[in-house]
Amino acid sequence: MARSTRLSSSLAIILLCLSGLAVSAADNAAVKSNLDLVSDLSNQVANDLISDFQSQLDRDPAVWLIPFGDGEIYVFLANELTAALSARKIRTYPPGPLSKPDSAGAGPAGLNRRPMKLEFQALEFNLAYLKVFRSYLIGGKQVSRRAGVKIYARLLDPVDESVVWVGEASRSHKDQFPYRARSDVEEGLFEFTKPPITPSNWGRIIEPVAVSGIIVGLVYLFYSNQSDN
Repeated sequence: MARSTRLSSSLAIILLCLSGLAVSAADNAAVKSNLDLVSDLSNQVANDLISDFQSQLDRDPAVWLIPFGDGEIYVFLANELTAALSARKIRTYPPGPLSKPDSAGAGPAGLNRRPMKLEFQALEFNLAYLKVFRSYLIGGKQVSRRAGVKIYARLLDPVDESVVWVGEASRSHKDQFPYRARSDVEEGLFEFTKPPITPSNWGRIIEPVAVSGIIVGLVYLFYSNQSDN
């Protein structure tokens, strides 16, 4: 009876270990990079904004992007807005100097009037690692992450600078990925794709002890079974 109990315990521990490894392997599949995650959210926000103000544009729409700030975040958002506007056949002029219209009111080359001004501000542009943890006792480490994008924008008449439209949109996402996949997840040249990570000191102490205890238990049960034969 004692031998049967020990054998059952051994099998239970082994199955627990295997289940943790199986889940860890499954979590490693199809991990979205930080860049792709933020790009998807930014694109959704951009399309939400455009859907709101597109009716304010004329038959040959043109927009000049005016960011509230500079740096890589605004470069990234300008690119996302440009892609979303272009997908809707809206002519887009990037941030920066734009050739002045002539006295007749003509705009830049190829455009017979001045483009509408689209000012935009990043109220939230955040990508963070919330914690590092293990789903199972001896499973692989997981990283919990959250990304959020919120943009405020307004559309201005280029002639008298009057505000034609004001709006904002936001999207967020929270998930997790295997710690060992960090190098792939953090691909890209933007600094915001590589947020800091701080593993818990308590976790670093407990995890090796727990794993060692399981291994010792398995060895003990194995030799106990052998001595009964």
